[in-house]
Amino acid sequence: MIQGHQIDVSLVLAVSDAEDSVGSDIRAFAAHMAGLGLRFEIVAVNDGSRDNSLGVLKLLERQLPQLRVVYRDVAGRAFVRGMAEAQGAAVILATTQNRPLTWAPLGWALGRLDAGRDAVVLRSRYVVARRLPCLPAVARARGECLAFERRFEREASGLALELVGQRKTGSVLSDLATALRAPLRRLPLPLPRF
Repeated sequence: MIQGHQIDVSLVLAVSDAEDSVGSDIRAFAAHMAGLGLRFEIVAVNDGSRDNSLGVLKLLERQLPQLRVVYRDVAGRAFVRGMAEAQGAAVILATTQNRPLTWAPLGWALGRLDAGRDAVVLRSRYVVARRLPCLPAVARARGECLAFERRFEREASGLALELVGQRKTGSVLSDLATALRAPLRRLPLPLPRF
C-alpha cells in the first residue's frame, strides 16, 4: 500500500438507518482488512440516523479499537466530515444505504491505486480513493448514495479515475433489464444470412 502513513486504509461509512446491518458490515470489513494484512481505521459518521444504529456503533466501539464514531448529525455531508477525520493514505467511501456491502473487490481496487489511479468507483457499492488528491472532489460532490457517486465522477474527472460496473437505478425492472442486456453487448453476434 502507499508508504509513509501509519494507517493504510480508512473506511468512511455514512450511517443512516441501518441498525440491523451496520454491526455485521463493520465486522466484515475489519475481518477483510485483517486478511489483507493492512492497517486500517473505520470512521462511522452519523448521516441522519433515526434508529438504533448509533447505539450499535457505541457498543461496537468498545470491541474494535479501529472504530471511531462521529455522533453529530451531518446529514448529506458525511463523506466530507469523515475524510476530515480519516488518517489513511487511501479512503473507502461507503454508505449503509448501499446493500449489501461486499468487500471482495476491495483488494483489487486498492491495487489499482498502487498502480497510479487516484480513485476507483465501484458503482453502486463504494468509492476507493487516495485521500488528499480526492478531497476537493469529495467536498464539491454533495448528495446521498447514487447522487453523490454521479457528482463525484463529474468532480473527479480531472483525476486518474477508473469506473467499474453499472450504476443501479433503484428501479427493479430497469436494473434487471440493464443486467440482462450487459452480457449481450460483449458478445459478437453473427449477422443472419439470407
